Amino acid sequence: MVERSVQKEMETKAVSALEQCRALPVACARKRLGFLGFVQKGGNPVHVTFEKKDAELFIVVDLDREQRCGDFRILRFDEMDLTPE
Repeated sequence: MVERSVQKEMETKAVSALEQCRALPVACARKRLGFLGFVQKGGNPVHVTFEKKDAELFIVVDLDREQRCGDFRILRFDEMDLTPE
Protein backbone atom coordinates (compact mmCIF):
# COMPACT_ATOMS: atom_id res chain seq x y z
CA MET A 1 0.00 0.00 0.00
CA VAL A 2 1.27 3.44 -0.94
CA GLU A 3 1.71 6.20 1.62
CA ARG A 4 -1.16 8.68 1.36
CA SER A 5 1.19 11.69 1.26
CA VAL A 6 3.09 10.24 -1.71
CA GLN A 7 -0.18 9.45 -3.45
CA LYS A 8 -1.53 12.97 -2.84
CA GLU A 9 1.67 14.52 -4.21
CA MET A 10 1.40 12.48 -7.43
CA GLU A 11 -2.30 13.33 -7.71
CA THR A 12 -1.43 17.05 -7.49
CA LYS A 13 1.18 16.65 -10.25
CA ALA A 14 -1.32 14.78 -12.44
CA VAL A 15 -3.95 17.50 -11.98
CA SER A 16 -1.42 20.13 -12.99
CA ALA A 17 -0.39 18.15 -16.07
CA LEU A 18 -3.97 17.55 -17.16
CA GLU A 19 -5.04 21.16 -16.61
CA GLN A 20 -2.28 22.16 -19.04
CA CYS A 21 -3.72 19.73 -21.62
CA ARG A 22 -7.34 20.89 -21.47
CA ALA A 23 -8.70 21.46 -25.01
CA LEU A 24 -5.45 20.12 -26.50
CA PRO A 25 -5.04 16.82 -28.40
CA VAL A 26 -4.95 13.65 -26.28
CA ALA A 27 -1.25 13.29 -27.17
CA CYS A 28 -0.60 16.07 -24.66
CA ALA A 29 -2.04 13.97 -21.81
CA ARG A 30 -0.11 10.90 -22.97
CA LYS A 31 3.14 12.86 -22.96
CA ARG A 32 2.67 14.74 -19.69
CA LEU A 33 1.26 11.78 -17.74
CA GLY A 34 3.86 9.46 -19.27
CA PHE A 35 6.56 11.78 -17.96
CA LEU A 36 5.07 11.22 -14.48
CA GLY A 37 5.12 7.44 -14.95
CA PHE A 38 1.48 6.86 -15.90
CA VAL A 39 0.72 4.20 -18.51
CA GLN A 40 -2.25 4.37 -20.85
CA LYS A 41 -4.52 1.43 -20.06
CA GLY A 42 -7.32 1.93 -22.53
CA GLY A 43 -9.34 4.27 -24.60
CA ASN A 44 -12.28 4.74 -26.89
CA PRO A 45 -13.69 7.71 -28.83
CA VAL A 46 -14.89 9.47 -25.66
CA HIS A 47 -12.42 8.47 -22.90
CA VAL A 48 -8.82 7.52 -22.37
CA THR A 49 -7.55 5.88 -19.17
CA PHE A 50 -4.19 5.91 -17.43
CA GLU A 51 -2.77 4.08 -14.44
CA LYS A 52 0.20 4.46 -12.12
CA LYS A 53 0.41 1.28 -10.08
CA ASP A 54 3.07 2.35 -7.60
CA ALA A 55 0.98 5.41 -6.66
CA GLU A 56 -2.26 3.38 -6.86
CA LEU A 57 -3.94 5.99 -9.07
CA PHE A 58 -6.26 5.61 -12.06
CA ILE A 59 -7.24 8.49 -14.37
CA VAL A 60 -10.14 8.83 -16.81
CA VAL A 61 -9.87 11.70 -19.30
CA ASP A 62 -12.94 12.74 -21.30
CA LEU A 63 -12.35 13.47 -24.98
CA ASP A 64 -14.35 15.61 -27.40
CA ARG A 65 -15.12 14.73 -31.01
CA GLU A 66 -11.70 15.96 -32.14
CA GLN A 67 -9.93 13.81 -29.49
CA ARG A 68 -9.06 16.83 -27.33
CA CYS A 69 -8.84 16.55 -23.56
CA GLY A 70 -11.71 17.76 -21.43
CA ASP A 71 -12.74 16.91 -17.90
CA PHE A 72 -10.93 14.20 -15.98
CA ARG A 73 -11.31 12.09 -12.88
CA ILE A 74 -8.53 10.77 -10.70
CA LEU A 75 -9.37 7.75 -8.57
CA ARG A 76 -7.37 5.99 -5.90
CA PHE A 77 -7.37 2.22 -6.26
CA ASP A 78 -9.13 1.93 -2.89
CA GLU A 79 -11.98 4.10 -4.24
CA MET A 80 -12.63 1.85 -7.22
CA ASP A 81 -15.32 -0.81 -7.06
CA LEU A 82 -13.91 -3.72 -9.02
CA THR A 83 -16.65 -6.16 -8.06
CA PRO A 84 -17.99 -7.99 -11.14
CA GLU A 85 -21.66 -7.45 -11.84
